[in-house]
Amino acid sequence: MAITRNGRELITTRDYNTILFFRWGTGWERFIYEDADIVSFSMSEDGCYLLVSLADERINLWDIRPVPPRLVRTFEGHKRKRYVVRACFCGLFIASGSEDSKVHVWCKASGRLVGVFVGHSDTVNCVSWNRAHPLMLASGSDDRTAIRWAVNAHTYQTVLRRELDYI
Repeated sequence: MAITRNGRELITTRDYNTILFFRWGTGWERFIYEDADIVSFSMSEDGCYLLVSLADERINLWDIRPVPPRLVRTFEGHKRKRYVVRACFCGLFIASGSEDSKVHVWCKASGRLVGVFVGHSDTVNCVSWNRAHPLMLASGSDDRTAIRWAVNAHTYQTVLRRELDYI
């Protein structure tokens, strides 16, 4: 569940494959219809985008500003069969946990998988980006550990340049 930045709409799941945007006061509704069951969703810090994690191992990036919302890109490569696995916005990147015990990172602009963090021994359920330290990511796992991942600044710049050149 989320509330849009302007406070006008509540965002929630309505059915297994539908996200509802409900406008306070007027009762006006708009929807995102997915073709697979929704596992979780996350709104970008600027309130413009929604990441929707699906049961079929896809993560859809939606621009929620237009009516109706517009599918921007789909990210694939993580594993999800049984558990809730969450994705998050990481500045210019998208990160997700995975049932393969890894954290997967994609470039938001190109959609390409740019990195995989290995260190957990069980399903990684959640990831979170540290806005105060943009080269830091944290993950939590069913192995009962939380890991702080630090990205080398040179590596970050190299990947960013490569991906921006790609698009």
